[in-house]
Amino acid sequence: MATYNRPSVLAFAIRSALAQDFADWELIVIGDNCTDATAAQVASFADPRITYVNLTTNFGDQSGPNNVGIGRARGRYIAFLNHDDIWFPDHLRAAVGYLQATNAEGIVARSAFIRRNEPDANGWRSLVLGIGIDGRYDPVLTVGPASSLVLKRETVLATGPWRPALECFGPSSQQWLFRVWRTGADLRTMPQLTLVQIPSGSRPQSYVRDDTAEHEFFFAQMQDRAALRLLLRDHDEGLPRRPWWRRLAKPAAISALRLLAHLGLAPTEVVHGIALSFRRGRFIQIRRQRRGLPAMPERGRVEPQ
Repeated sequence: MATYNRPSVLAFAIRSALAQDFADWELIVIGDNCTDATAAQVASFADPRITYVNLTTNFGDQSGPNNVGIGRARGRYIAFLNHDDIWFPDHLRAAVGYLQATNAEGIVARSAFIRRNEPDANGWRSLVLGIGIDGRYDPVLTVGPASSLVLKRETVLATGPWRPALECFGPSSQQWLFRVWRTGADLRTMPQLTLVQIPSGSRPQSYVRDDTAEHEFFFAQMQDRAALRLLLRDHDEGLPRRPWWRRLAKPAAISALRLLAHLGLAPTEVVHGIALSFRRGRFIQIRRQRRGLPAMPERGRVEPQ
């Protein structure tokens, strides 16, 4: 778990790990040069399965802390959990069971991306992600946020370290997941919805406000996970309806992106590159600005330690 100076929100992610009905895990929280408040928050749980490492310099995105966490992990499987997301209590059990049942190298769990409906601050809609084709990861259509990923340790190591966001045109998590697929790993999409995403990048000034209202609401709903899954699916608004000419062009665009994927170009990198004039690092800079953070620090790559 990579984290940076949102201790109140971090608490809900840790609580969701502690609530797992699969108990044989270790949680390595990597602070990206955090203040003492983060260390105090982690220590307050007093669980020997949880360790905290605070980097001496700020890397600026999750890739560096995740690489450090990979290097320290000892388990047979490696899972990621963003500090602003919440796992369902059966996330790890379902993921490990699915890996063992299918003999796959990794899975992308289904997740609900929580959108805010403005100007109605009390309204919300969800977008269900993690859908593949015939139960398998598709490099063009599958969106697999970091918190939805559970992979065999050897697959993670074979893929290599996460690349810094400053080297990517889009999200570093999707670039890394594409590289997992490029190794030839058998990546499956899991049918169960086991993750709630409340991403800071889509909430203005999220690091300034550190508001936990949404986390409190959804964490409380976990008491009845079946009802929450139905609620999230009922609120799923799907992708926005596109103009007719874009709908006509979609099959050709998908075919072109799939060809590029087989040639080694990550579709998310191509799409975000076009949208952002192929300026590496522009995606993370925009996200940091929206979150209320300063410009991205210039750092070298952090390898697994």
